[in-house]
Amino acid sequence: MKKIAYITSKNGGLLNLLMKYKNIYKCDWEITVYSSKPNFILSQRCAILHLTYVNFRNEEELIELLDNYFDLIFLGGYLKILSKKFVKNYPNTINYHPGKIPKLSGLNPQKQAIEKKVRVTANTIHYVDSGIDTGKIIKEQIEKVYEDDTVESLSERLKIKSIPLIVEAFDTL
Repeated sequence: MKKIAYITSKNGGLLNLLMKYKNIYKCDWEITVYSSKPNFILSQRCAILHLTYVNFRNEEELIELLDNYFDLIFLGGYLKILSKKFVKNYPNTINYHPGKIPKLSGLNPQKQAIEKKVRVTANTIHYVDSGIDTGKIIKEQIEKVYEDDTVESLSERLKIKSIPLIVEAFDTL
């Protein structure tokens, strides 16, 4: 069984979809969720999904908690840049980014896509380095941006379509 640390700063909407997929397809991994801030919604989601939920205050505390126990570290909505020390010690860290890299790197890539009126964006899985969405791309799934898309409609479509891509990354790395 693959042990995965899921690190986030958000409420876990992506996590919820991911766990539904895991249960349907009987994926052989165990996820522990780490949150960079206390989050009631995320803690409740984890309780319902029978996942361990852990808060951490800073990167040093996160490193102590991880303790080289995991096969893979996944950043899903983690809104902080990791240090070079973390990246060096945990080369098995990957990130999900709902935008085409490098054109739509950084925060709010769906909003960037709408504002820049791009025709395509992507769901991107990449290795984490100490930059902002600059690590080597592992998997990319192109997604059309429609004229009537809003930030919300594009975000939801990307999230739903990202699940098979993330599962494939989990299963192959």
